[in-house]
Amino acid sequence: PGRDSHPLVWASFQDAPWRELIRPLFEFQDVVSLAMDRVACIEAVSLFHPDLVEGRPNGPAHRRTIDVFAQWADRAAWVEPKDLVSSEVLFHHQVIGADGLGQLLDTAARYRDELRRVSATRSGRTMYNSDRLLNCCAALESFDRRRLGPGRRGFKKRIGACISLAGEPFARLFDDTQEWLDVLKQRRNHVAHHLESLEDADGFTDLLMADSTYLLFALCFLREASVPSTVFELVEKNRRVNWLRRQLSTLSATPNAR
Repeated sequence: PGRDSHPLVWASFQDAPWRELIRPLFEFQDVVSLAMDRVACIEAVSLFHPDLVEGRPNGPAHRRTIDVFAQWADRAAWVEPKDLVSSEVLFHHQVIGADGLGQLLDTAARYRDELRRVSATRSGRTMYNSDRLLNCCAALESFDRRRLGPGRRGFKKRIGACISLAGEPFARLFDDTQEWLDVLKQRRNHVAHHLESLEDADGFTDLLMADSTYLLFALCFLREASVPSTVFELVEKNRRVNWLRRQLSTLSATPNAR
């Protein structure tokens, strides 16, 4: 982890529309964003073609760039640059390795839409906690449908399947999985149907639910990528995860949520 910008070179050995050529870049961006628990910004994109070269009077020819001009949607708010430590990220390259990165990118290609929706909740644009919650819930439901098939299963069963896939790192966040599911369903339905709020703490509850569903998706994504167990050990040491673990102990659902 660090504060510097890094170039990414992506080689394609077949003809394809330019939009297809840069699609892996977005998948890589979302994987890095998930790892850092913040937006990985794209500063510039250039294409190269082996036949597009330019000679130099006193040196070898070099490839000319084809600049891609676009307004990149995911831009984090500017913050003071600093080096990131392991406890501030969910995972990093040292524990993933080159093979693990390849597995993550393969998984990103399969769950592109779901990963993009979850990554958007960490963007620098203003987003209400309730919107972040709905985004993560929708991504988890879609993730489960893509993984296990459409079927006719309700919200709690789909989220329950995701919890089973995530395993111990998620289960250790709270004492009662069913209680967490009750609160999640209650808040998701409340926000989706614009029901009147009578609880002063609903905004903070939406924050906890948004962050915990974000973490649930991250863990499921890592499970699907078959990353080593050391990655999950690192996730559990994350500062945000530790804070979330402490806060979730205060949750309770109203009786009609069950």
